[in-house]
Amino acid sequence: MDERKTIIFKRSLVFFLFFGLLSLYSCKRTGSVVEQPYIFEHNLRLPSKGITTQTPTLVLMHGYGSNEDDMTSFAKALPEELLVVCPRAPLTLSTGRYSWYPLEKNGKERIYDITEVLSSSKKLGDYILQLIHKNKVHPDKIMLGGFSQGGIMTLTVALTQPDLITAALCLSGQLLPELSNRIAKDRSLQQVKYFISHGTEDTVLPISNMKETAAMLESKGIQVESHWYPVAHTMSQQNYRDMIAWLNNQI
Repeated sequence: MDERKTIIFKRSLVFFLFFGLLSLYSCKRTGSVVEQPYIFEHNLRLPSKGITTQTPTLVLMHGYGSNEDDMTSFAKALPEELLVVCPRAPLTLSTGRYSWYPLEKNGKERIYDITEVLSSSKKLGDYILQLIHKNKVHPDKIMLGGFSQGGIMTLTVALTQPDLITAALCLSGQLLPELSNRIAKDRSLQQVKYFISHGTEDTVLPISNMKETAAMLESKGIQVESHWYPVAHTMSQQNYRDMIAWLNNQI
């Protein structure tokens, strides 16, 4: 009796495995995908003529302690051809205030864990792929930008995952020093165009870092348009106009 049960069990196992594999193969053949919710909550500003497979996309990230609504109001006057996506950073600081990675302040020193920065960067890369898949936009017309901490994340993604985007806007941001030996070395690095802007009176993130970063990018054969304005940690009207002109040239 025990031997008969063993035979029946083995046959049942073979039957289960066969039809399990057949079902998996069928899913792959039909291209069925289990839809997942977006990694980040976000606001969308739709292009004036709707989304098509040729639509260029701009992902705009807010700074430390801000939220997606801040960037949505900022996006209202951007080129109407763009799908503008404003995600909310994953870490909640307090009501309506968010951060892309944990950050502590000790006087002028800012303390962070680079592994947390890279983890957030990886999630942003996956999020970009989600946007492409769900909205059916052009995968070769993806631009990424951000202000302050959002600018830091822009540089992190652009330099470590350059194959995901075609252009990067770093507004009053910074290149974290730990990323210098993590910059991608493949050809896609030179294919990303950069717009960099910063205030000469910025005491939050000093301009010296961004000037060094712009020079480093240019030394790698990367196309960079950099602008320095006589302001603090903010964007001037001229900065905004220059950015829009640059965006129009990209689309």
